[in-house]
Formats: sequence, C-alpha cells, structure tokens
Amino acid sequence: EEDIFRKMYYTIKDMLEDSGFVQYEVSNFSKSGFRCKHNISYWKLKNYVGFGPSAASFINGRYLRNVSDLNTYVNLIDSGLLPFEEVISFNDEEIKKLKLSMGLRLIEGVNLEELGVKSLFDRRLASGKLLLLEESGYISYNGTVLKVEREGLFILDFIERIIIDELFQ
Repeated sequence: EEDIFRKMYYTIKDMLEDSGFVQYEVSNFSKSGFRCKHNISYWKLKNYVGFGPSAASFINGRYLRNVSDLNTYVNLIDSGLLPFEEVISFNDEEIKKLKLSMGLRLIEGVNLEELGVKSLFDRRLASGKLLLLEESGYISYNGTVLKVEREGLFILDFIERIIIDELFQ
C-alpha cells in the first residue's frame, strides 16, 4: 500500500541520514565526497558514450542505444557498421524538458536561468498549480534554482509532470 511504502521510504531516508549518508538524488545516498559521478552526468544530461551490447549513449541531443544481442553487435562492428538499434534526436524544447525532469531528481535542484526557462517559470508561478506546489512545501524556488523538497520526493514523477505541463503547454 502507498502509505506503507511512503513510511518505508522516509524511514530508510532518515536511517541513512542518521548514519552519515547524504541524499544527493531522489534514490541515491552517499558518504560525503562519494557521489556517483556517473549517475550525476545522466541527471545533468551531459554527453556520455556506452560501448557494448545494450549500451546507451547521449551525444549532443541524440540518444543512441546499441543492439542487445552480442552476435549481432559483433557482426555489425566487424562489418564496419554502427551497432545502433535505437536513435532518438531531441529538439531544443525536448532537451529543456529532459534537463528539467532529470535535474529535479537532484536534491540540489535545477537552475532555471541556465536552462532558459526562468522568466517563464516566474510568470507561471504567480498563480495556479506551481504556486500550490510551492505553498504546499513540495517545491521551493529561490528565484533561480527550483528544488523538490522532502515531502515532494515521494511523488516526484507527479510533480515533474505538473511542472513540465505548466511550462510547456
């Protein structure tokens, strides 16, 4: 049940924090100085390259996923062909949505000014759903950085959807 899952989530979160772990992403904790750089690069939508069957890459706004079958992968490479099974190119608006969605996973939040949606967010925050999220304590906004707060982490997907819908309708 959702209530039990919620209690379990916050109990585990509190236990980890009481043991010296710091939450840096909705589902990741670490000791100070030991954050997973690999995962953070995903959440910040930085370029990365994956090698091998089923590996994924993100390069300059394009998501690429290799074929999963090892023999097919090797045969394509041996033939001088790229082993991509899936290629998705994102336009500028889609990149902004992805960066916003992924950035909200980070406890530090996402810089809306760097993302280029600060003025739009400021206008939308004046009333409606975004203001309700802020007044309810699910999100916080300091004029530049938007964060999902403790109680909002449990319903992060719902909050992300509202924010993206409000900004990109």
